[in-house]
Amino acid sequence: MQLLNTKYNNPTIADKIFKDSLPGYYYPKPSYLVQYGNELATSIKTIFPITKQILQEVEAQDARFISSFVKLENQYECLEVISSKRFLAKLFLNHMGVLNFIDSGSQPGYAFLKLSDERKRSTSLWTEFITASGYLSAKKLRNKFHSLVTKAIIQAKLDDKVSIIEEAGSVILSINHEYIIEITLAFMCCGIWPRCASAWPHLYALWPCPDMVYQVREVGFHLLANGIQEKQINSANNENEAWHISFMEIEDKLLERGCRRLCLTILNYLRDTHLNLPGQPLQNYHMKTILLYECEKHPFEHEWGYDCIQDRLKGIFLQLVSCLQSRCCPHYFIPKINLLDGWPTAVLDMATRQAWRITRQIITNPDQLHQLAQESM
Repeated sequence: MQLLNTKYNNPTIADKIFKDSLPGYYYPKPSYLVQYGNELATSIKTIFPITKQILQEVEAQDARFISSFVKLENQYECLEVISSKRFLAKLFLNHMGVLNFIDSGSQPGYAFLKLSDERKRSTSLWTEFITASGYLSAKKLRNKFHSLVTKAIIQAKLDDKVSIIEEAGSVILSINHEYIIEITLAFMCCGIWPRCASAWPHLYALWPCPDMVYQVREVGFHLLANGIQEKQINSANNENEAWHISFMEIEDKLLERGCRRLCLTILNYLRDTHLNLPGQPLQNYHMKTILLYECEKHPFEHEWGYDCIQDRLKGIFLQLVSCLQSRCCPHYFIPKINLLDGWPTAVLDMATRQAWRITRQIITNPDQLHQLAQESM
């Protein structure tokens, strides 16, 4: 197993969101998607300098929290877009080669980091966050980081623009009362695959092909210190030490070819404008998950040409309605995790009705997608 202190590279939304992956083929960008891309670019330009300043102040307080939150050649490193107003920033940590990845005895989707040798405790950068049993505690690190961020906001004189949203298990900032950015501590894992995702891809899957599976597994996955689903972990299983497994970079790699990326952009747009319901039972990650399942249902590249977008979107929304009606949306890599678990029936019923309204309009009228977009402009 190898843990790497690696910077995550993500293209700018404005420049890359419409990147064509089929050479020589031009797909006209609908005006609503151009506007959506511009809104995302504006959001990033607003939050980036503020977040960068806060992380620089954090590093000045504690040099172990080194900020790699920079812009290089029109690329924003360590930043992921959750929605047009919500973002995730990752602060990668250096493990100094003394931690092992352990995902036995944990709930699906979580893992532990443990000292490889008790004699190396004193050589670890994170000695005070390692428990008596040798686990690197995600909760202790989060608490430390939370206090550093709180001080950094004050020292940077940003308390009139930035406030911390008190949410258990995460450092979440509200910027200008309009944008939300979650900053999470992270490690990158390479050379190993989580046991809870060992069934992926299933035996008879035609997509992704074996070469692509090999490529994305080489990319590696991330361990995040956020505690979004911490309540799901049994207290007997060291929930304070558990790290959340994230496959976001692998998912993005899988969606590079054909019109998959453009489909995701359209889905995110429709979620932000038509499915942004109270409590947000549907998030962009649900849309990405269902898109990945649609890729399995249509495994051949000719099914993802730009002339097939309408058909793929119909299938995705039909799947979405089915998931909402059954109250079950399995995680793509870890099917034991239900991404709709815990939501009240009334909330999911509301989401079902709204999703079905969009589905019916797309199916009955090929031009309805553009009309739906016009409703929100």
